[in-house]
Amino acid sequence: MKKRLDGLEAANSFAIFLSIGLGKPHSLEGDHKGMYGVNISANRRLIIWPIVENLSSESLKSVIQ
Repeated sequence: MKKRLDGLEAANSFAIFLSIGLGKPHSLEGDHKGMYGVNISANRRLIIWPIVENLSSESLKSVIQ
């Protein structure tokens, strides 16, 4: 988990983190719509909920750690 959190901190925005692809970030659906999953291991993942008005690429560029 520390690797993924370090990767999030190192990225200038959430959009950059998504483009890097570390941990295969993917958008979630259903009850978790608006959240992203990032693989930590084969059977564990980190759930991230970016605080933005919408999930457009411009909004995700504004999410800075």
